Amino acid sequence: GGVSPHASYFVADNLAVGARFDYKRSSYAIGSANLSLTSDMSFGIENFHYLKDNYAGAVFARYYIPFGNSKRFAMFTELQAAGGYAQSETYKLTEADQTIDKHGTYQDIYNFEIGVIPGVMAFFTDNVAFEVSVGLIGLNYNKIVQNTNQVGTSVMESSGANFKVNLLNINLGIAVYIPTGTSKVKKSK
Repeated sequence: GGVSPHASYFVADNLAVGARFDYKRSSYAIGSANLSLTSDMSFGIENFHYLKDNYAGAVFARYYIPFGNSKRFAMFTELQAAGGYAQSETYKLTEADQTIDKHGTYQDIYNFEIGVIPGVMAFFTDNVAFEVSVGLIGLNYNKIVQNTNQVGTSVMESSGANFKVNLLNINLGIAVYIPTGTSKVKKSK
């Protein structure tokens, strides 16, 4: 699971700038699992654990496009620059001579991305909206420093460009809009 709070401020009609913080935690453990392909071929895993903590921050500019004269529905396009850090552990616990040994791989992961994120939104009330967005176009850089069993260390770097819809990166959220003194509607006499 994870959270992604963000705050933004409208600098002009339909144009907001802001910042976002993301935190995601992934973990699972397998006590025992066996896979038999044939009577002679089988595989087993015992006491296998995985844990990953991911921290990221971003600055963005978002432009809103209302559907016609509607004040309830709009599209938006967001330009975002994001950077992050993550740590992951993949390890196995074994028992030998009444001691527990931990063998595994530890990673420090660094990433940076510039991307375009389109989305749609629907207002429930004047100040609360439901948003759906998906990553579309992006340039990214990743660096992974990996240490296996506190002996072998490796460094992997990759960079690339993404020009397709990533259906695994669909974001759903609730946004609360807080009016400031300059945006309050004045009553006409």
